[in-house]
Amino acid sequence: MISINIYYINIQPQNVQVQVELDKSTLVRELFELFQTTYNIQDPIDQWTCFSSIRQLYLKTNDQVGFCQNDTLTINTKFIPPQEPQKIFINLYINITDGQMKKAFQIQVEQNNSLEELAQSILAYCQLSNLNVATVDLFLFNQPYNDKIKRQKTLKELQLKSDITIEAKIRWIGGL
Repeated sequence: MISINIYYINIQPQNVQVQVELDKSTLVRELFELFQTTYNIQDPIDQWTCFSSIRQLYLKTNDQVGFCQNDTLTINTKFIPPQEPQKIFINLYINITDGQMKKAFQIQVEQNNSLEELAQSILAYCQLSNLNVATVDLFLFNQPYNDKIKRQKTLKELQLKSDITIEAKIRWIGGL
């Protein structure tokens, strides 16, 4: 069964913004080739980068665009040399409860991300990040992680490993 998701693509430095429907198995390289042809970009695609805003990581050319509905992918067609040391990523399972509605997704995040950054990614996944009407409460191993001190801790500081499940509950805080 083919699974189509909507992605928002920002192509830099051309400043092109498009919305596309893609099968989750589409490779980043295929996206690069499409945009190189469509917008007649001369820079070699092996030097392009693709950053996922929901997953907060750079995708490799042989990666699939994945399963993140409504993700914003920023493609940079100009080579930018890496300036950071190698990052360590972990896979997390997120169960979201929003009233009676339940959602679940898997996310790959950098180990130095804070719980607050993870919470913002969850709100972005739910399309609530810019509305200021909801927040998300996080629970790890049935314990709440919602105070300011705990939310600033990184996943590494909390010693979280790959393949754990985090419960996220959407809490509505007001209107627009």
